Amino acid sequence: MSLEHLNKAIRHYEQNEYDKALPLFKQLAEQGAAEGQYNLGRMYLHGYGVTKDYQKAIEWFHKAVEQGNVDAQPLTPTDEEQVMFCEATIHYDRKEYDKAFLLYKQVAKGNYTELSFFVAMRLGKMYLDGKGTTKDEDEAMVWYRKSAEMGNTDAQYILGAMYFNIYLKKCGTIRIEAHAQAMVWFHKAAEQGHDEAQAELAEIYFERKDDTKINDIFSNQKDCDNNKKSRELARESAYQKSLEFARKSAKQGNARAQLYLGYMYYNGYGIAQDKAQALVWFRKSAEQGNAKAKAALKEYQRKNGLFKGFYKIIDEIKNSP
Repeated sequence: MSLEHLNKAIRHYEQNEYDKALPLFKQLAEQGAAEGQYNLGRMYLHGYGVTKDYQKAIEWFHKAVEQGNVDAQPLTPTDEEQVMFCEATIHYDRKEYDKAFLLYKQVAKGNYTELSFFVAMRLGKMYLDGKGTTKDEDEAMVWYRKSAEMGNTDAQYILGAMYFNIYLKKCGTIRIEAHAQAMVWFHKAAEQGHDEAQAELAEIYFERKDDTKINDIFSNQKDCDNNKKSRELARESAYQKSLEFARKSAKQGNARAQLYLGYMYYNGYGIAQDKAQALVWFRKSAEQGNAKAKAALKEYQRKNGLFKGFYKIIDEIKNSP
């Protein structure tokens, strides 16, 4: 194939038209073109237009490397780093954690690349779980933070959860700082659509109703004084925030958020009371196996009763646009 075909394949790739780029790169690779082999490896690596397959990615990278192909684009890993990353991931999937850890650390020594946020998160998990290395929560937080700062929403959520765990266990200044960091990272992830972070914030704002917990959330002291009106305003503000995040997460199918949305509709917290809507969300959550939602359904039935045909009406509400 000609240089024209290679350029055409690259244009499709850069425009995210992977279904058009894939057959062109395949043909180039099979004809022995190093550029085609390298790019085909990248497509298998990331699952662009094809099922993600690290073993095939390694095979094509090796063929490209044997011909001396080195991609010089900025922010793109070298061929050798791509190969190490794939090999590390294969070892990890095989539970060969010692080998995986050493290779991930080697990849992490390179410049920031399109793989860096994943490698940093994987190292964070290995330190946290003690897989392939000694368990070390402080070092885990270092690596999760690196990944979080590169925009990895899963890492942002996990980092927030780790800080929140510190907040629950510690006291004094450390506790206050940990809470602040937890909220920062939960919000970063939630703003990018991370449903677990949104559900976490929904729960935090919903549950923080007593004066002590409200003070943890609202830094402005005048909203947290002993005046009854101020405390009520603080609670209402918390419910409004809880409702905001619960709705966003529940719409993505998060069972915990659906449960809290049900609570708010049932009690009229932050929204007009609507027991029919509460039942809709309790059922959605319970259908996913949420034990608290199942208990809420039983309590609902005990207190309110369910007349014949009630669930049919609820289904109509649930399926309405």
